This record gives sequence, C-alpha cells and structure tokens, in this order.
Amino acid sequence: MATTRPKLKRRCGSEDRFCGRHIVVLFQPHRYSRTHDLMEEFARSFNNADTLFVTDIYAASEDPIEGTTAETLTAAIKRFGHKDVRYIGALENAARNCETTYNLAIWF
Repeated sequence: MATTRPKLKRRCGSEDRFCGRHIVVLFQPHRYSRTHDLMEEFARSFNNADTLFVTDIYAASEDPIEGTTAETLTAAIKRFGHKDVRYIGALENAARNCETTYNLAIWF
C-alpha cells in the first residue's frame, strides 16, 4: 500500500490510540525511485513505533539505484533516532522475525 509521511505519522504517532501497547511496524519500501526521493522523509516517520522491521525494496520492475537500499534506509532511520529498527531482508522473513523477537506463533 502506498502511503505518505503524514499518513505514517498518523498511524505510528497516536500513542493514545494504542493504549500503551507495543507498536510493531513492518515496512516494505516500494520502488527504488520513491525510496531514493523520500529517504529522509521515511527516516523521520517511524520513531513512534517501538519496533520497526524493514524489508528489501519492492522494485516494481525498476532497476536498482546505486546507494538506495533497504539497508541504507535502515541506517538512516537509526540516524534519526529510532531505537529498534531492524533490516530483515526478504518479506518472507517477516513472520519468522516476529516469532523470534516476540516469542509468538504466527500461522498463515
């Protein structure tokens, strides 16, 4: 789902909405060009999430842009102050990472 920084901030930023619960976000960047253009916007958008998992960029038939990777996005998010952001690689790794991190059993 495509989204914008204000939407991300609304979703990740209304602490009263979640009644003090732990907020876990899974983010799959979409398109290299979009990730490149919005790198700093994305890097500032997740600080209200307690844990953030970042997957590889979904290319949507675009060629990679040198220096624009999910790893560089993860590093940028850390630079902007996020305390628990983790690059997890392929989207298929998400369930396993949640299970391992939170001792959960997830079935599809």
